Amino acid sequence: MIDLLNELLEQKLIREIDHQLGQITYQSWGKDLPKEQRELASVISTAISNEYSRGHICMSVRSRLFGAPSKKIESILDVLPPREDWGRILSECPLFDSTKASPFVFEDNMVYLRRYWKYEKKVAERIISLAQPIEMKKDEYQSLNALLDKLFPRPYKFLYDRLQLPNNDLRIEGVKVATSDVLDIRVEDAPFVEWDDVYKCLTNAQSLDDVKNGLDSIIPDKYLLNWQKVAAATALTRKFAVISGGPGTGKTTTVTKLLAAIVEQAVGQNEKAPDIKLVAPTGKAAARLTESISSAISSLDVSEQIKDLIPSESATIHRLLGARRNRETYIHGAKNPLHLDIIVVDEASMVDLPLMVSLLVALPNDARIILLGDKDQLASVEAGAVLGDICSFSKYDYSKTHSTALNVITGSKVPPAPENQKPPAIVDSLCVLKKSYRFHAKSGIGQLASAINSGLPEQVDKVLERGFNDIELNSLSTDSYNELIKQCCEHYTDYLAKIRDGATPREVLHAFNKTRLLCSNREGEFGIYTMNNRIQRLLQRKRLVNPTSTSSWFIGRPVIVTQNDHSMGLYNGDVGVAMNDPDTGEINVFFELPDGTVRGFLPSRVPSHETVFAMTIHKSQGSEFNNTFMVLPIKYNPLLTRELVYTGVTRAKERLKLFATEEILKKSIQSRTERKSGLVRLLG
Repeated sequence: MIDLLNELLEQKLIREIDHQLGQITYQSWGKDLPKEQRELASVISTAISNEYSRGHICMSVRSRLFGAPSKKIESILDVLPPREDWGRILSECPLFDSTKASPFVFEDNMVYLRRYWKYEKKVAERIISLAQPIEMKKDEYQSLNALLDKLFPRPYKFLYDRLQLPNNDLRIEGVKVATSDVLDIRVEDAPFVEWDDVYKCLTNAQSLDDVKNGLDSIIPDKYLLNWQKVAAATALTRKFAVISGGPGTGKTTTVTKLLAAIVEQAVGQNEKAPDIKLVAPTGKAAARLTESISSAISSLDVSEQIKDLIPSESATIHRLLGARRNRETYIHGAKNPLHLDIIVVDEASMVDLPLMVSLLVALPNDARIILLGDKDQLASVEAGAVLGDICSFSKYDYSKTHSTALNVITGSKVPPAPENQKPPAIVDSLCVLKKSYRFHAKSGIGQLASAINSGLPEQVDKVLERGFNDIELNSLSTDSYNELIKQCCEHYTDYLAKIRDGATPREVLHAFNKTRLLCSNREGEFGIYTMNNRIQRLLQRKRLVNPTSTSSWFIGRPVIVTQNDHSMGLYNGDVGVAMNDPDTGEINVFFELPDGTVRGFLPSRVPSHETVFAMTIHKSQGSEFNNTFMVLPIKYNPLLTRELVYTGVTRAKERLKLFATEEILKKSIQSRTERKSGLVRLLG
């Protein structure tokens, strides 16, 4: 058995820590066990530790161990009991007994590290307890209906602007398609809409008011399904709610209007306004949330008093919980809960299982929690895919009870689940937004993202063949590789020029964050280390930056923090730029903090970091760039998945330039990220 573990380590199929755990299980914890239990426990403990490193919470005893082992390892595994006996052996082994303080757990043919089994149980328990309906009186439903009607008006401006586009089809069929799409008219109700009247209204309209006054009377609310309004109504009826959707679907806008409804409802009932907290997993994501919420608040159709009661300042989850230096525990927990009434968590797909547990157990019993995120993005770097597991239930329709409540609040006809189906309770806490208001019909970025999500290479081909101006696929070659580096440098000259011209640190940071090169890997010819070096060398040859041999710091150096430093207020993923302090003239590294302020730090005080002309797609989550370059390697590796490519593409706000071979791109979008966990079973 020790030879087997050594062989696995030598072939790099397991990590050192996996190897050590297998040895401890065999030589210490299992030394008094029967031979078959002892040997199997050693192998399984090594395997589950290794699976955790790949993001999995648990492992099936039926799954293949250690990826693709050699024939020698397979021959050693053959001396173990037959695979069909493993379940019985593990269920009898005290090291896998869930009722005792065992290091592992065997449950429903799945093996867990005990700590993560407990985390999963606690997350499911807290979600189920929070997902129960909030009791409301009939007059509360009616008041919410009026509030949401005011906060979620029909998007006539979007429709009006769309019909003003050059070469737009203004025939009745074209108007019908555009109106149905923008207003989310229920397909089954479309025959009841008087399309001749809609056509006359829109073709004769001289102003936005003409559109509003005409269509309000022609198309009743019952024919529309405003999913943003449905999402808000769902969150108003539950203490736990999830609003998911791709870029531009209005998650932040929806939650801001939702908070306005909650605040206005409290003020109208002469109650104290709720204490609301906004958080995100990283400093960059928190800064973006601050910016997005601030913008959304300013456009709300509510009084200044209500606006002032909605917070716009965000923090990282770690900061809110009170992270302790060099410790896994937080100041706030079950015995010292957070002081809040409502918490909004943005970029929830990035929240791993341990962090989600810490947040949920720290919530007061009466608090509400709203998760925002894109279920199709990459899962968290650490183990688990909590948002993805929860959103797997979105394939179900709402229960009849919840559907009825939504119809009263929204005035729409939200379809309930069929009579012969009983959807899991968690379904009534979910809403997936599908309509993107960022990408119009002539945008290739949105259509490419949708095609990637389909997992069908032919759909991606169709999008790329249509010649959209905002997307560009370049096959990898020596020439295109050099062109990629050249174009990145051309875009980066803008922020460097601002430094030379004496622009403020905020202006420099905003200029730098307009462009980024995204890579799938850290190592290799197409990894971030090589790309950063090549871009820096070209900028140096152009005399735009001036690195020295005595220091890694130079004016204009962009860096990304790679390790949280709670005392400094800098967190993994924060991006800063080195420049002279306008007041002292000394070189400082300036960061935009989650609250929107910009602060300079001495280079010696910046926590663990690296240069960031190029960054990994994983690190780019929570960010957007006007000009996004993305490069995939020429050889396939397990990191290249549909979720990775989708996440990279959706970082692009205005323009995407993708450098990849056709073969690698197609293979990547056909490979799905799979995170094994038992959370779906527990929630269902």
